[in-house]
Amino acid sequence: MPQQAVLLEKIRQQLETAEYILERTYPLVKEEKLFVEVLGYLFAATSDLVSYSAKDLENKGIISEIPTNSYDRLRILTPYIKSLPQDLG
Repeated sequence: MPQQAVLLEKIRQQLETAEYILERTYPLVKEEKLFVEVLGYLFAATSDLVSYSAKDLENKGIISEIPTNSYDRLRILTPYIKSLPQDLG
């Protein structure tokens, strides 16, 4: 499986885990600490999605190299995010 597909699968699993905790686990145990765990999964998924998007731009030849730190990776994506339609739903 190509690296990009592996990363997308990882993102999907992180989001599914966060959703499972919120919808299934939390209602049973009502432990507020679970929200911190959910935030961890959401942060990891977001970080991986930024990495995936940067790699996609590199593969398409839009950028020549992927920045090494997260801030710069997010910064190079900003023009593309702003070009998205405001109402995606």
